[in-house]
Amino acid sequence: GKIFVFTGILPVAGNDDGLATVLGHEIAHQVERHVAEKASSMKVFTALVLLLEILGLDIGLSRIGLTLLMTLPNSRKVESEADNVGLRLMAQACYDPRQSVGLWERMSELEKQKGGGSWLSFGSSDFLSTHPANAKRIATLQQWIPAALQVRAGASCSMADGQSVGDYYQSFKTIGM
Repeated sequence: GKIFVFTGILPVAGNDDGLATVLGHEIAHQVERHVAEKASSMKVFTALVLLLEILGLDIGLSRIGLTLLMTLPNSRKVESEADNVGLRLMAQACYDPRQSVGLWERMSELEKQKGGGSWLSFGSSDFLSTHPANAKRIATLQQWIPAALQVRAGASCSMADGQSVGDYYQSFKTIGM
């Protein structure tokens, strides 16, 4: 699949590590085959909802129930899984997983500036949201960072002269400009 990034996320990303957080997350969705997983699980439930509607036994409640009890919680679970896998992917690619917290702090600040985020998020609750609340995401990422740092430590991220790949890249960008 293809992954693209809108330029509007770049100020929120803040730096290469923040952008690696976003890209790692999106790549993780592909690696974990989340789209196929969702399509597979929804077939049976969608068929059941349609059958109830055709038989006239449903007044729309099954769609609401399907959304509240299956779709939204599963979507938040998938997003958290993509955060975890993405954190490890970015660490393996020699980016600093600790910087992922900064991305979500900046995202929270941006949402506050724009009026508090989604009107469905109810602050730190994510009950009616497809994504975990930013505060929950930050707390969960902080729990996963030690394991991601171990992945990074095993990824041969240091160059022969002791600099990191990011240090080398920065010096290259400075020379090249």
